[in-house]
Amino acid sequence: MEQPLLAPHPACQKPLSSAAAALRLLGAAAVGLLLGLLLGSSELLVDSGARGRAPQGRARAVHLPAAPIVRALSTLPAVAVSHKGVAGSKRVLLKRGEVPHIAQFAQSTLGRGAVVERHRHTGLMEVYFVEGGSAAFTLGGKAHALEAGHMIAIPEGTEHWLNVTGPSELRLTYFMIDLN
Repeated sequence: MEQPLLAPHPACQKPLSSAAAALRLLGAAAVGLLLGLLLGSSELLVDSGARGRAPQGRARAVHLPAAPIVRALSTLPAVAVSHKGVAGSKRVLLKRGEVPHIAQFAQSTLGRGAVVERHRHTGLMEVYFVEGGSAAFTLGGKAHALEAGHMIAIPEGTEHWLNVTGPSELRLTYFMIDLN
């Protein structure tokens, strides 16, 4: 029996069971990009029904940047983190709408002993890379000890929270993927 190539996203109907299936998916995205380029558009047509978020066959346009985006972290303003009562700041490298499917790309610094309360995100997946310090990330009730050099990917809808556990501040670089 053939092993699945990729596990399905919860919104998908079934796993991709062969390289051919994966290539068909990639091919569909490439066709959308090529059509946009041939028509002189800076938009990519995406069949949003592929993830089960819209009726099958309904396409939406995704804006593609017309020019490279170059930013230096050191030149960006530090702003308060989104979670209330958390001592920390973040510098936002990319905001929603600048790159398709990226809701945010940023670096956060959380103070020693900081606690980010339990929460979950609908329509977003988060990926964190720990650059400095250590923390306990709890996902769905299971704690994961992370330190510099570790990463964690948090699926959409997963309840999560974190505690900065080390003797120093926690520095995270992360991105949020817009699944809608």
